[in-house]
Amino acid sequence: MDPLFRTIIRIPPSRPISLASKCMMIGSCFSEEISEKLIQSGLSVINNPAGILFNPLSILNILERIRKEQLYIQSELQIHNNQFFSWEHHGSFKHQDREILLNKINSLVQQSIHYNVEHPVRIITWGSAIIYRIKETGQVVANCHKQPSSIFHRKMLTVDELVNQYVIFIEKMLPIEPGFRVIITVSPVRYAKDGFVENQLSKSILFVALNKLIELYPENIEYFPAYEIIMDELRDYRFYKSDMIHPSQVAVDLVWQYFQKTYFTATDQKVLKEIEAFNSLSAHRPLFPDSEESAQLQNTIETKRSELSLKYPYLNI
Repeated sequence: MDPLFRTIIRIPPSRPISLASKCMMIGSCFSEEISEKLIQSGLSVINNPAGILFNPLSILNILERIRKEQLYIQSELQIHNNQFFSWEHHGSFKHQDREILLNKINSLVQQSIHYNVEHPVRIITWGSAIIYRIKETGQVVANCHKQPSSIFHRKMLTVDELVNQYVIFIEKMLPIEPGFRVIITVSPVRYAKDGFVENQLSKSILFVALNKLIELYPENIEYFPAYEIIMDELRDYRFYKSDMIHPSQVAVDLVWQYFQKTYFTATDQKVLKEIEAFNSLSAHRPLFPDSEESAQLQNTIETKRSELSLKYPYLNI
């Protein structure tokens, strides 16, 4: 019997991600957790420029928008209860002033375009194969924004629908970016509101579609098994938050450990350990902020920051 009392997920090392690389994170709330780890480690990351997105087609919409360098215009914003919003964005993108919201949205698109030109590693997290279309227009929405369910058509994507849409996008990207690379994860978060049986069917569609894309583009698409780490290795409600749906910080930390071992060289993993130690030092809060001890600590932190910045100029420390 394994003395650790758990099933160990074996992940072979993949093509390394350089610590100097730019990363673009798009997808469900689980991608937020990993992007935060990358940012804390000093990597250059653009995280969810449209907010948290769950379905693969909404993720594809923002990727296409970035590819085409297409900013949003006023007519694309809707209004409800004196709040403007976008069908292609998460519910956190709302404001009473249309221009303020439009500027916020386009600022993130412009940042993403800048990253896109520099050919980032794209890390995508698919959450659900269930989409919602506006009946009147057929537009796929990223978020229903608490609008009446009667205006939407709810649908489970088929494997072919999902694969075909991504093939179109990938075929557009390859001529302009031969080294186009996407790491896809499937969110371990269960969407309980869909029902547990339907949630499992949804996840199954995502996995089959992903496998087909990997078969078609083995040099460009790869899978990181965050889902299996949570569902199979941990497999215990101790590793969930109080809602019993979202992974706890301990679970996220374990996934991050696997991610490091999979995508960073042994040398870069040592660098990440240095950054982690510095972050722990920086997070220390002295009992008496105005004391000499506190001033000495701040000097130590700033000295260490300068040393690391000189040693690793490609990291944001």
